[in-house]
Amino acid sequence: MEIQQEKGIKVSLSVIVPIYNASTYLAECLESLESCGVDDAEFVCIDDGSKDNSLKILKSFSEKDKRFRVISKENEGYGKTMNLGLDLAMGEYIGILESDDVTSPNAFFSLLKAAEASGADIVKGNIRLLSEDRCTECEMYSDFPYNVIIDPMEYPGILTAGLSHWSGIYKREFLNENGIRFNETPGASYQDYSFYFLAVMSTDKMELIPDYVINYRIDNSDSSVHDRRKVFAICDECNFLKEQMERLDLQYVCYDLEPLLRFHAYEWNIRRLTYYFMYQFLERFSGEFRALYDSNMIKKELWDEYSLQRLNLLLNYPEEYYNSLIPITWEELTDSYHRKYFEYGKEGFLFGINQEPGFYVYGAGIVGKKVIAILAENGIDIHSKVKGILVTDSSENSSDVFGIPVMGANDLTMEDRSNHVLVAVGKKNRNEVKKTLKAFGYKNVTVVDEAFYKFFE
Repeated sequence: MEIQQEKGIKVSLSVIVPIYNASTYLAECLESLESCGVDDAEFVCIDDGSKDNSLKILKSFSEKDKRFRVISKENEGYGKTMNLGLDLAMGEYIGILESDDVTSPNAFFSLLKAAEASGADIVKGNIRLLSEDRCTECEMYSDFPYNVIIDPMEYPGILTAGLSHWSGIYKREFLNENGIRFNETPGASYQDYSFYFLAVMSTDKMELIPDYVINYRIDNSDSSVHDRRKVFAICDECNFLKEQMERLDLQYVCYDLEPLLRFHAYEWNIRRLTYYFMYQFLERFSGEFRALYDSNMIKKELWDEYSLQRLNLLLNYPEEYYNSLIPITWEELTDSYHRKYFEYGKEGFLFGINQEPGFYVYGAGIVGKKVIAILAENGIDIHSKVKGILVTDSSENSSDVFGIPVMGANDLTMEDRSNHVLVAVGKKNRNEVKKTLKAFGYKNVTVVDEAFYKFFE
């Protein structure tokens, strides 16, 4: 581990910046810190084993501004990186800035000034949503009093106003006294979740200011989660929060609010998942909340009307709940043969196809040719695996595609119709083709959709 550190200086504020392969936006992030308005600050920049030139960018900033402290270490994940930052921070207050976000000019000065005047454990501000073409103000705290000390548990809506551990500062002594840290379980994700809620639940001295303090980038990454190992990571993080709540013996209102926080987290997660993980997550989601509901753990008076409506859909009308999320049909989601290929991502799809003694591709046009080409480029021996290219009427098509024979879907024997068929046609016709093939007696039909193309980008 490599650490650059300037000793013997007074530090009122430490801003922790975790970095991993962040070179695209890192310079803009660090430039915003330069104009944070706090001279006696330190910027604890921790490179978590980046493979790009993030470390080089960090060192260039530290060479011209001594407030930047650079720590370089092997990759260990977000939670461990943030806890190292908490260990190294010397400031009276601690802020957090993600490496693709931007702090507003003088924002940390405003947060620190408020904290020093009031003695608050936490001071939070509002945010802007930042994308390539716009920056939109998002006043999360408009329903709560500004510029006064409050007990968050007297305003429990603060907990659901927006999860943003990075849009404020925390008194370091307060965090240490309560043992508030990031979950650093190996392989875990969303490790900011428990930190934020534990901090807010543990204080009776919080202050909100109306300033917009952080520009939060919303277009940095694809929202879909294609990694099977991450599907239930949010559940583990919610369970970690519950365990820490027990450790801290928090006010009982926190326990009443925890199912609502968990519901919001699960809804956020399911919207991020690639389509074929959704069914797995939906089963766990509905199972957990059915148990909570039947055990009278859902305190409806603490839930907003919209969340209660969504809960009702989840528990009583799962198909309608699912259809409110994504355009893939419920039939596809619950088709075990379809999910067999798509729920394991690219590697799972290729493995599944290779296990087939042979399969057909429906579609001799542009889409069909594209799908066959993708399979060939990814190691599938198309001439031994693809038994034929199916079309509605073989007389209207060429006799072969890439040397694979074209044949009418209604010409195959019933035995051949038990083979797997990939439907590779335009979006408008996919479901109709599948219905037609099913009517013809084809038993195992999988539609090639957007998830397939995403796998092979």
